[in-house]
Amino acid sequence: MTRNDNKQGLQKKRAALLIEIERLKREVEQREKQLPAHSVRPHQILAIEKLENKIRQKKDQIQDVEEKLLRSQDTKTS
Repeated sequence: MTRNDNKQGLQKKRAALLIEIERLKREVEQREKQLPAHSVRPHQILAIEKLENKIRQKKDQIQDVEEKLLRSQDTKTS
């Protein structure tokens, strides 16, 4: 695998993660809209928290990918 292939793979992974984050955000919004004004059940909050945790994990993965992309540029210019 060439450096260019690796870079393209990382860029595709980053794009896929961004798409997944947007999907998860929409799902959080939808679940929040479904919450009753009173008597929210614990499982409803837990479901939203799980989605928010997934979003954080995906953002961490994006950060890792971006760091790898930066390192690949640094080695290219060295």
